[in-house]
Amino acid sequence: MKPKILLIILSVAVMANSCVKAQNSSMNNGVEKMIMEFYTKYCNLWNNTPSSVPANILDEKIDSLAQKYCTNSFRDEAKSWFQDGHDLFTNDWGIDVESLKSLSIVKDSTKSNTYTVSYIVETFPVSPDKPVKKRITFQVSVIKENDIYKINEVK
Repeated sequence: MKPKILLIILSVAVMANSCVKAQNSSMNNGVEKMIMEFYTKYCNLWNNTPSSVPANILDEKIDSLAQKYCTNSFRDEAKSWFQDGHDLFTNDWGIDVESLKSLSIVKDSTKSNTYTVSYIVETFPVSPDKPVKKRITFQVSVIKENDIYKINEVK
């Protein structure tokens, strides 16, 4: 009789663990989707805005996007960086339409609420005539605000 009870308890524990893993996996997929959506929209915003559009209009569009996907503190920090000529969202690497084909978001298993973002860009380290493809990788941390995950840090 005791082995049957032990087997039942063990089975229940395994099923409960599987449910928790499935729930965490679906939560991670939702966060990964949010980060992918942000970088896709961010890239398209840059690439679809004509150079004739005044800088303040582009700033407003980027701020509006950041308001939806980022915490207020990170949004303010990114805005400050942008005013100084830096792109905090991509660690100054930028992102283009071609980069979206290689864009990857993966949960960092060693840090909670942290994801690795990577994509390929063309750089010109030697000369403007010889582009070199480079994989860009950085960490994106998220936090939950009012039941919604938002980007809180890029490093």
